[in-house]
Amino acid sequence: MRTLRALWRWTWRLGRAFALFVVAYSVVFWILGAIPVNVDRVAPSEGVPLWLESNGMHVRFMMPARHPVHDWTRELPPASFPYVETWRDHIAIGWGDRGFYLECPTLADLSLSIALRALSYTGSTAMHVAYVELPDDLPSQRRLLLTVDEYRQLVARVRASFARDTEDRPIRIPRRAYCDFDGFYEAVGSYGLTYTCNTWVNEHLRSIGLPTALYAVFAAGIMDHVQRR
Repeated sequence: MRTLRALWRWTWRLGRAFALFVVAYSVVFWILGAIPVNVDRVAPSEGVPLWLESNGMHVRFMMPARHPVHDWTRELPPASFPYVETWRDHIAIGWGDRGFYLECPTLADLSLSIALRALSYTGSTAMHVAYVELPDDLPSQRRLLLTVDEYRQLVARVRASFARDTEDRPIRIPRRAYCDFDGFYEAVGSYGLTYTCNTWVNEHLRSIGLPTALYAVFAAGIMDHVQRR
């Protein structure tokens, strides 16, 4: 009987400690995500359109597939995907935990072991690449107009997140995709509890002077600072 009571006390204490941790984590990163940066930036009247798209949990970049600054089709050729229609003239790129990307095509596939590994900084990372059509003005999307120099900096940062072979080519993860026009590549960097897919996006935006959050682990920390237009 004493053993059962002791077990219950420890279970209660662990559960309470975990709940307090979740609350503290959520509050701290909600506050950091609510603090805007680069609010005094003046958008150019002409430039390169950059789109941000969120599914509520994950934010990714959407850029012109071909542009004088950089032609993504040269190092991520559409021909390497099963089927890419010519009207898919934009490329969507996101960064995240490799296991989460490859083993969880839907949230229903998420397991505790995958989640713990992803949040522990022990797993590897991957880039998700998809050829998409020109974005629409949807609630899940935001549009920013970048100067050529800002776009050049962003492209350089995103390219640096791809792991590369000895010939400086992005390393494709074979036979892994969600559909006919997307795929995965090996990435650099560590995913974890305080550095998520959204932190990666937010860091790039902040570093080149675009409006975003001071620090973001949640998608809202990015999307709420970019005006819909």
